[in-house]
Amino acid sequence: MSLSAFHYGVFPQELTDSVIDYLWDDPTALKSCSLTSHAFYTRTRIHIFGNMVFSRNFPCDKFVAMCRSSPHIPRVIKHLTLNSCYVPPDDIITFIISSLTNVKTLAMKDVSWIFWITELVNQQNVSSFPSLRSLSIDFHHSIYASVSEALTFIHLHPRIRRLELLSVPSLASINTAYELPARLSHLESFSISSSAFSSQLSDLMLNPRISGLSFSHLRLFSISLQDSSDIPFVSAILKMASCTLEEVHLMHQCMFI
Repeated sequence: MSLSAFHYGVFPQELTDSVIDYLWDDPTALKSCSLTSHAFYTRTRIHIFGNMVFSRNFPCDKFVAMCRSSPHIPRVIKHLTLNSCYVPPDDIITFIISSLTNVKTLAMKDVSWIFWITELVNQQNVSSFPSLRSLSIDFHHSIYASVSEALTFIHLHPRIRRLELLSVPSLASINTAYELPARLSHLESFSISSSAFSSQLSDLMLNPRISGLSFSHLRLFSISLQDSSDIPFVSAILKMASCTLEEVHLMHQCMFI
């Protein structure tokens, strides 16, 4: 085969994409490839921008300006992490929830993100992460956490199928004035760790009319047990998911059962 057969436009794009896919964990190589040719750039941007982390030192203004000049970039962001101890200005949050429409996995390291996003969605009447399927919320930095805020956020994203609640504090509660959700989120995977479940919190989370959560389609259930007071909650989940459950992880301190 002559060298002319490998001229740009003849060499199959699928093969070029496969080669670039091998570099998914090498940011330096991906950036170099993105500057090589248009044939390389289209695929490299999927890996370069596919996983974004917003933290205190993240250049939000530059990122927003780049996305506005290159509107294809927000569409390739599939995994988003919102770090703790940092909440950007309202205009940045508005851009995040209105432009990153293909985010499928969202990790919140601070529950304050939930409040600000929910408030802006209600105020500006915009959709928030319409493709969201997996949500992780870490309550570690919250001394007193209202589960109502987390449930309100979940209610805005009924397509969520994987839910992870980390370090839920023993003082966590559900507001008695919490508005009943109109639609249920049918979870397929549910993981939770808590310092201790109160009976009231367990009862409210297991009530779909209040929590908006359905466990009848659950395939994977993982929980970090603290003491015997958690057993009724675990038993209730296992009973509701008895027809679909495939995998159960019961953890107690350093033990894995």
